[in-house]
Amino acid sequence: MLLSERLLEIGQTLPAPFHLQKDQTLLLEYVVAERSWLLSKKKVSYRCRVRVDDAGKTVRMFERLKESAFGLFGGVDDVGPGASFKKETFRSSGTEREGVIDEQARLFAKRYKCRFDFSEIRNAVKKAAADAGYAFSMCLAENSV
Repeated sequence: MLLSERLLEIGQTLPAPFHLQKDQTLLLEYVVAERSWLLSKKKVSYRCRVRVDDAGKTVRMFERLKESAFGLFGGVDDVGPGASFKKETFRSSGTEREGVIDEQARLFAKRYKCRFDFSEIRNAVKKAAADAGYAFSMCLAENSV
């Protein structure tokens, strides 16, 4: 069994399944939390893309948490109607960003009262790659997967 097929199978046990894309990458998208109030809506989504290179025996992965919103805002979380600002800091070592997705997950869990263990997906891909004898690496940009 090819590693891509194994990951598609593993995806059935995760919060959302992997889908094979035209460029032969595997894509997993999952809405972590959603909140609506009057004329506004906020959503936190997780996105993961995995490329398996059978010839080179490598697996590259990209993941992100994204908050999107539309409508009229105002309240404790927001600066004013339709406007908000956030300062983001991160460290990078080699090809991986450290801390950002962990920090975002903690922040979103407080704001949206949700529990989502995104590391479950990363660890499942890492384990499947290791079991098949493939090298695993994380990418900073989705287009570098």
